[in-house]
Amino acid sequence: MKLTMVGSGYVGLVTGACFAETGNDVTCLDVDERKIAMLNRGESPIYEPGLSEMIQRNASAGRLEFTTDKTAAYKDAEVIFICVGTPSDTDGSADLQYVLRVAGDIADVVDHPREKAGVFAVRQGPPLALAETADAAYLASDLLGLLPYTNRVRFLEDGDVAVLTPGGIQVTDLDGSPVERLARTIDWDPGEPSRGQWPHHMLKEIHEQPDVLARTAFGRIDLEAGDVVFDEGAFSDAFLADVRRVQVTACGTALHAGQIASYLIEGLARIPVDVDFASEFRYRDPLVGPGTLALAITQSGETADTLAATRLARERGARVAAICNVEGSSQVRESDAVILTQAGAEIGVASTKAFTAQVAAAALLAERMGRATGALAADDA
Repeated sequence: MKLTMVGSGYVGLVTGACFAETGNDVTCLDVDERKIAMLNRGESPIYEPGLSEMIQRNASAGRLEFTTDKTAAYKDAEVIFICVGTPSDTDGSADLQYVLRVAGDIADVVDHPREKAGVFAVRQGPPLALAETADAAYLASDLLGLLPYTNRVRFLEDGDVAVLTPGGIQVTDLDGSPVERLARTIDWDPGEPSRGQWPHHMLKEIHEQPDVLARTAFGRIDLEAGDVVFDEGAFSDAFLADVRRVQVTACGTALHAGQIASYLIEGLARIPVDVDFASEFRYRDPLVGPGTLALAITQSGETADTLAATRLARERGARVAAICNVEGSSQVRESDAVILTQAGAEIGVASTKAFTAQVAAAALLAERMGRATGALAADDA
């Protein structure tokens, strides 16, 4: 494969040298003539153990070259990587302007008919969501990027290839055979992303906690029956009838919510609970199977380790449930029963309202399990 790396900084050089080392033909493009001359002499402008030797070896083999000629670099390239450096402007505007200039240069050189132009995307691991309107097509890593345009969203699965053109999306597998990925209507309001009157997002989200608790709990509590009712009959008596053990998997702040959930479930439902750091769960050959409810707790629903843990649990016979904040996320789609926490988008890095909502959801689940098992009387609920 012929690749062009735009920029010969750390990312461009290391990535380009690694691609050349694996047998690809790589051209590194840079406007700095002095740097290009240095590289063509086999001298690396940055220090990374083994990098100079890798550059010299692949340059001698004809797999790695360096140039300031944009036309030569772009003309025959099959893949072009724009290796953006760290900008001096903290708002990222330098990066954006650089990418726009490079995109303009590529458009001037590459002969690509407009009617055939499109954006190609492949999913393998991290999530990809697609949406289309009458005159546009959109691609994003999560729902927040798409909801301003439409709430009709398609989700790619691993191995899917998508071609986006204005107003249209085609999805195939890696062999080019068409694949149907139906659009789903997402009824989720992520909330107002601006800070409003607050000096920063975290303080705003701390003060949103009373409303979040109300949205998470109030519509699900049946005071007359002394019970909890979840959407679409989730966690019914029939669903919980054969649950003999709960396995919680989560990461970060959600793991702490899981530890609280274990106390609540054991105390109210009298069902044993294990809590595991999701990233370590797969590596201890866990004993899960029929009779185990694998409960994932995740704010985004896209935490890779948590998804991998629940997939393993399902492979071994467990049923999967989730406490999650994002409707339509991978964890929600892959679960048999779900409690959506209704916390809205959390911008602050340190979790506040999302954690509070997870604990509230865990309390509701513990009460529902207690009523289903008979361990919790209606008068005590």
